[in-house]
Amino acid sequence: MQRTDLRSFILLFIAIYSDNHLSLDQTIQIGNIPMNPDFLQYRGYTGSIRFSTEDGLMVGKVLGINDSLNFDGRSAEEMKARFENTIDDYLMFCAACGVAPDLPGTCPHGD
Repeated sequence: MQRTDLRSFILLFIAIYSDNHLSLDQTIQIGNIPMNPDFLQYRGYTGSIRFSTEDGLMVGKVLGINDSLNFDGRSAEEMKARFENTIDDYLMFCAACGVAPDLPGTCPHGD
């Protein structure tokens, strides 16, 4: 992870989890990517991001569907690209297999 990416991520992490955390509708800028501090959005799907101290990278999960879709990366730009690629790959895989993909919000448990 580049020093500026790590610094941006640490500041984001502190802002989200401190007592003065950001509201869910507030957008911040990491590098050249505007991001909601808690979620990524693409094609109606929502992805969450957390930092794994064990792996030393950011890991993400697609929320609101029954299927398990995960992604990881070392920068905000990489996380955004990998999240979008995960959704695109999932939709192409479902189409190739002739099965309907889970639609956002179809998971009864909310994750």
